[in-house]
Amino acid sequence: MTDSLKYFMADFNIFGIAIPSWVAIVVAVSAVVLVLIIAIFLYSKARKNKRVRYQKQIDLLDARKNKMLAAAIEVSLSKIRTFEQTERVVTKYRQWLQQWQDIREELEKKYSVLLLELEDIVEGGKMKKFPTEYAEVEKTITDMEKTVKVLELETGDFVKNEESIHQHFESVKDTLKQVAQLFYANKSSLAPYTDQLKVQLEDLDKDLYAILDQMDSEDKKIVAEKLTILKTKILEEFTLLKELPNAIALNVKVLKPQMSVLGKAYEEMTEQGFLFQGLSLDLRIEKLKERVKEIRDLTDLFDLDMIESKGVYVRKQIEDIHKIFVNEREAKKDANRLIEQLNQRVNRLRFDKETFLESWAKVLKRYEISKEKVGVTDTFSAQVLSAETKMILFNNQLEKNQAAYVVLSAELKTFDQYLNELQYTLNKLQENLETVKEDEVYIHAQYKQLKYMHHRSKRKISQLPVESLSDEYLLKNDEAVLSLKDIEKNLEFEVLDVKRLTELIEIAQHLAIRFYKDTNLLIKAAAFAEKAIIYSNRYRFNREVQRNLSKATYLYGQGDYTEALDIALSTLETVEPGIYDMLFKAYESSVQKEMQ
Repeated sequence: MTDSLKYFMADFNIFGIAIPSWVAIVVAVSAVVLVLIIAIFLYSKARKNKRVRYQKQIDLLDARKNKMLAAAIEVSLSKIRTFEQTERVVTKYRQWLQQWQDIREELEKKYSVLLLELEDIVEGGKMKKFPTEYAEVEKTITDMEKTVKVLELETGDFVKNEESIHQHFESVKDTLKQVAQLFYANKSSLAPYTDQLKVQLEDLDKDLYAILDQMDSEDKKIVAEKLTILKTKILEEFTLLKELPNAIALNVKVLKPQMSVLGKAYEEMTEQGFLFQGLSLDLRIEKLKERVKEIRDLTDLFDLDMIESKGVYVRKQIEDIHKIFVNEREAKKDANRLIEQLNQRVNRLRFDKETFLESWAKVLKRYEISKEKVGVTDTFSAQVLSAETKMILFNNQLEKNQAAYVVLSAELKTFDQYLNELQYTLNKLQENLETVKEDEVYIHAQYKQLKYMHHRSKRKISQLPVESLSDEYLLKNDEAVLSLKDIEKNLEFEVLDVKRLTELIEIAQHLAIRFYKDTNLLIKAAAFAEKAIIYSNRYRFNREVQRNLSKATYLYGQGDYTEALDIALSTLETVEPGIYDMLFKAYESSVQKEMQ
């Protein structure tokens, strides 16, 4: 056995365990193989991960390429193709289309090849070469993205601006189309202005396409302003086409026939004798004709703002004049009826005035009348005369048709009220006339009554057994007698002053009634004083009583009955307490009954 074999067959001691050497060798070889396997696995895994990562990078580049291909440029170009193909639009479109086709071609051919080459590098395992190649391709794509972005912005902004201005243009165009449709729909009702309106529409259409031609050369803001101004004109034309038929109808179907009817009605009424003095109808109709012509002229100028209000005014004036015609016919009937009635009233008033003046003349001879009342009568007489003259004028106006019947009827109604006032004045004058006569009767009656009252008072006092009367009482009697004599004297005048007699009656009433009451009081006082003195005689043994009774008796004899009564009652009170109050109350009660 050789040495190597011996060595191979020898045992190894590991941790105290004897292991054959061949086993140890197998274990060592296995470990080495295992390490190699793991190393190969890890190497293979690392390459696979790198391949995957590189592929992802390639896919990202491809996605960026596809994103550029899917940019909004295509959409913008398709929209540009729908725009009005002006020179500017066509030039821009061709330029951008060529640029976009070049970009697409480069992306689809060159960049696709570059990406395939990168994939080949990865598949071929040339990992070290990939980063450098990738960097070059990625830089190229980035540059292309910038180019695509710029083109996308240019076409997008162009489309946005063009769409805005073209939408504005289309809006104006649609509006003009609607106006044209309205024109042709109402063409029959727009005569005689159809040719003129058609020319206006054609001018608006020319203006619209003139703006379209200017879109390439002018700033969009200026173009938008022009479109706005043009749309305003088109809308004004639209309003005109809507309102013009009404204005034409107002002129042709309303005002013209109404004015014709008005003129004929006016001619017929003037032929029938209606002259309308004071109503200025000639002037009013002429002014209406001017207004109608003004409305027609405004219609010719298509200035319709004030036509409706002016038309309403003219129609209202026409209606008012027709009402005047109707009122004139009715007023004529009223005037004829009122003239007849008023003639009768004036004749009656004249007769009543003359009758009154006859009576008034007698009153003036019999009674003293104030200047004021005489003036009222004279004024009334003049007013009646004036009314008679006025009535003659009214008769002439009606007979000769010198005034409009409406005016004449109104004046006759006013005159009727005036006659009512005159009649009222006459009634008052007649009442005053009767009052003057009644006043005389009243004065005579009052005089007789006062004279009887005074006579009765004198009879009463004459029956009183007295030796004398007080000076005051006699003075009151004289005053009453004088007042009655004044009345009697004034009643004997040929012309009676009723006012003065009434004043004298009032004075006499006061004096006679005062004398009548004083007489009654005197009689009562005398009667009670006599009773009190007689009653007091039973106490004459009392010196004080005797002395006071003597004084009371003296006063009684002098006619001072009230003072005599007071002394007698006071004396009785001293000897017979309470008798004063009892007798005085009886006396007061008797006096009050007499006063009533």
